[in-house]
This record gives sequence, structure tokens and C-alpha cells, in this order.
Amino acid sequence: MKKYIDIEDELSKLKNAFPKFLIPDINSLVSKINAKSEHSANWGYEMCIDGENIEIPSRIYWDESKLKINGLTDNHKMITACILTRHHNGYVREKNLEKLILSEKYWTIPYVIQLIGEYVIELLELIWEKFESINKENLVKFIIENETYWFKTKQRIASYWDCYHRYEGKTKSDYIGFKLIDRIENLSKK
Repeated sequence: MKKYIDIEDELSKLKNAFPKFLIPDINSLVSKINAKSEHSANWGYEMCIDGENIEIPSRIYWDESKLKINGLTDNHKMITACILTRHHNGYVREKNLEKLILSEKYWTIPYVIQLIGEYVIELLELIWEKFESINKENLVKFIIENETYWFKTKQRIASYWDCYHRYEGKTKSDYIGFKLIDRIENLSKK
């Protein structure tokens, strides 16, 4: 039998993972969430959205099969999708990434960018395949507003290529992470 922990602290930290104007939506959403988790979430990715500092989780461990939420608004759905892109299960991240790729909301873009700097190649490929659906203005605005974070993301891409793909014979020019860097940075040159 699985032993679940209290995720009350995690839910209260969600207020720091989004801009302040979303606090009413987050409070409403938190009151509707019935989530279970075997492990505590990890936090630690700091960035800015319209000049506001936010901190998104690096990983959550909510049992998605136990996650029950009813009566969601569009903002609730997007907030939930953002948080679930931080899920420990790559399939859950992928399913929710698909929702965020179509979002026009600027506050969702950090959750897409974060996945670019991670090791799951299938997520990078999905972002590449659906790139035309991503709001380009939001991408450019985010990397300009978060130069240090974008620099670290590029370092993570290089590190994952070096650890996992370099010795498989993939050159930097073949690796999807580097292709995404070029594609995003070329947007800001237009």
C-alpha cells in the first residue's frame, strides 16, 4: 500500500510559480485539487515574467491517477498543465506540453522553455515539430527578460548532449537541442 504525504506546502508554493495576478485563480484551483504524492516536490528554477520573480518546481511527484479536479476555468487548465509539465513521469509532461504549445499566455512559456533544457529527447522533438504553433513573441520576450536563465538552459542542453548523445555519434549540428537554440535565437534577430 502506497504511503502518501501531505502536499499542502506544495500547493501553497504554487502562488510563487506564476505572476501575482493569477493568485485568485491559483487559490480557486488549490481549493479544487485533490492530489496525492509519495514524495515532496523539488523547487528551484527562478525566472522573471513581466518583471516579477517566479520559481517553478523542478519536479513534482503527484499521483496523476489520484488527481481529481472539477469545474476548471481556462486559466485553471493552463496552470494545471504548467505544473504537470514538471511531473516526474515524462508521458505526463508530454501530454501537458502539448497544451502549452498552443497557449498564447506569456506566463506559460517558462514551462515550455524549461523542457527544452531537459534530457527527454521526445519532448524536444515535440517542441521542434510543433514550433510553428508556439507564440514567437512570447519566446523572444522570455529569453530577453531572462538572459541568465536562457544561458543556463543552453548550458544544460550542451551538457545533456555531451552526456547522452555525443557518444552515440550525434554531432552538435544533429542534436535537436542545439537546433532549438538556433531556431529560438534566430527569432530575436528578425
